Amino acid sequence: EYTVRVPYDYYICYVTLDEGFLATGYNVTESIPIYSIVNSLVQNTDAQKVQISINGETNRIFRESISFDTIFERNEDLVE
Repeated sequence: EYTVRVPYDYYICYVTLDEGFLATGYNVTESIPIYSIVNSLVQNTDAQKVQISINGETNRIFRESISFDTIFERNEDLVE
């Protein structure tokens, strides 16, 4: 279980997740959990980009390959 806080302004949505997000063992490639959040928010809100943090910190890494120290944009390659 994890907590999500989602304010957005200036077309950037800021998502704060807790440590539970990092600990969850998804059986998918590392980009799927990240871009499922990003693509859903961009598609369903006025946001154009998404910044994700863990407990307010963006200096974290997801599955040793995706840095949260970036602003994510919709990934059309993952949309069916």
